[in-house]
Amino acid sequence: MLFKEHKLNATYRAYIDEHLFLARNVKREHYYYNPDSYAKQEFKLQKEKDIFDKQRELKSGIIGVTTIDDIEIKDISQHLIERIIERSGTSETILSALKNPLEMTYTKYDENGRSSKQYRGAVTTVAVNPEIGKYRFD
Repeated sequence: MLFKEHKLNATYRAYIDEHLFLARNVKREHYYYNPDSYAKQEFKLQKEKDIFDKQRELKSGIIGVTTIDDIEIKDISQHLIERIIERSGTSETILSALKNPLEMTYTKYDENGRSSKQYRGAVTTVAVNPEIGKYRFD
């Protein structure tokens, strides 16, 4: 049995030597600890890239916008970005809620003294801190 394997391996080596395009290029081979770990790493990097792209899109589309009652948006929270990505929101729905709200609440204060005002659009509800122009996504 072992003799057959050696003979077969010798036949394969001779065939590969005749056809050089079949030869292994060891320099191009990459070994990973676990095939799943490479896929997980790629997935994680792609997810982080998507978050950065969405963050860039939101900041460029929303910062500097003035609401219907003249509050300028100066900053957006990380919580907002995470909720928009989680809920597949867009900057257009947020802009429509800020500029053309269906309902707008009075300024409220929480137990820490932070103010907030809600703008309810057709799809999105946005909470803005009117004092500093920073808002959250509810």
